[in-house]
Amino acid sequence: MRFAVEELLDHVEVQEDVLGYGNCEADGVQLWMPRKEGNKADTVNLLATLRAQLERMHISDKIPKLRVGGGAFVRPRAASHAPAATAVQEETRESAAPAPVHTMATAAELLRPLRSKMEDLERTNRAEVERVVAQKKKAEEERGRLEQQRRERAAREEQERRRREEEEKQRKIAQEKEAAAAAAQRERAEKERLRQEAETRKAAEAEAAKRQRGAVDFQEVEDEYMRHMERIRTIKSDIVEPVKRDAELRKLLAQHKRKINPKFGQLTNSNAHLMELLRDMVGLVDATRSNVAAYRWILNFIAKAIVSQAETETRVKPETAVPLATLTLHLLCRYPELHELLLARIVKKCPFVLGYTCNIDTEEGRTRMGWKRNSDGKWEDETTYDERMGGMMTLYAVISRSPLPTEFITTKEHPISMAHSWKMLARIGNQNPALLTNTHFVLLGSWWDAAASHFLLRYANQGSKLLRVIADDLTTAVADRKYVGAARLRILLEEWQQTGSIKSFPEMAA
Repeated sequence: MRFAVEELLDHVEVQEDVLGYGNCEADGVQLWMPRKEGNKADTVNLLATLRAQLERMHISDKIPKLRVGGGAFVRPRAASHAPAATAVQEETRESAAPAPVHTMATAAELLRPLRSKMEDLERTNRAEVERVVAQKKKAEEERGRLEQQRRERAAREEQERRRREEEEKQRKIAQEKEAAAAAAQRERAEKERLRQEAETRKAAEAEAAKRQRGAVDFQEVEDEYMRHMERIRTIKSDIVEPVKRDAELRKLLAQHKRKINPKFGQLTNSNAHLMELLRDMVGLVDATRSNVAAYRWILNFIAKAIVSQAETETRVKPETAVPLATLTLHLLCRYPELHELLLARIVKKCPFVLGYTCNIDTEEGRTRMGWKRNSDGKWEDETTYDERMGGMMTLYAVISRSPLPTEFITTKEHPISMAHSWKMLARIGNQNPALLTNTHFVLLGSWWDAAASHFLLRYANQGSKLLRVIADDLTTAVADRKYVGAARLRILLEEWQQTGSIKSFPEMAA
């Protein structure tokens, strides 16, 4: 638009006339069309041309108009300061130039709205340019931001890839370590198994040789029983009585007792749950180690609680002996002092575990064999007695069949191994038939249910021979007495002979 106006003005001649103040026309600009050479008739009305040009540019309505002289509307303009023409020039002009079509206002007044419009257009143009530049800058910034995000995302992905690779590497290393540890543990377990097999085989062969010679020394069995009974008396004088005399210590141990005792009733077939109970019990026992009297007292209490649980719970549900025996074996390995206390408690209640037998025709004989009197002073009935003895024998058998905990395989010997079961069976098998009662066969049946299958795995052919001795030869020796326990034992023997396998309690679940 600016160039169109300037082009228009290029064709305009500006000439100033100084008129007298009496004239009706003010000082103004005379607009002339470019004259043709020697032709004065070509003068045109430039005002009309200018207006037409402005209308084509759609800005004519924005130019203010002034009425001048004879009524024509022109834009005012300040007077120019060009020097006055000479007389000759005036004369020549008057004679040669045509009269002006209109007298207009000064050019400055005429162009002021145009300039204002152009300034507005320039501002608009600058604003548009600035907007485009800002938009371009924003687009560049957005591209930069997206590129930065892409680089950051690529860096994160690379970091994540490296992390996954490192985790996979560490996982493989851990797996290799676990596999190596498991292989080493299996090797240790196999060595321990072979060692125990050799040990128990040696003991079995020795017992078998004694049996063949009729060389079971029942006086030795008697002496062993008496040593355990002496230990019971020592426990009372050296462990129980001192705590009774110390009221403060007795109060503290009573709190431990109340916390430990319920643990035995909470046992299930879950190995994970058993480990939780074991951790709690170990914490309570370890808390007493600094006081010798308290430590021995709490172990003696645990021994009594184990035997009591076998008397009450295992007698009703024999399979509960598995978690109880597992817990007991862990405690025996962790606290060696418990071994002597527990055996003394079991032998006192159930001397059959030693293979010990005496005549029960006397008061002392019944007391030795673990009979109890009821509240009315009478001896308990035989069924109750057999059930109690069966519960304790089952626990003893399951302990002997259970493997050592893995953490003790290379550092401990089994406190009550399968060799103890062999010794017990051999002693009963060599017992004088006159001393055998129904209870002997009930307990042999309880042991069979709990450990016979493991016994065969351990002793193979030698074990098979001993099982036939107690289930066949021994039951035949008392066939005329019609013992219910003996009849059941023969049924177990026949099932084994027919199926080739012996059923047992299920192992602990994970």
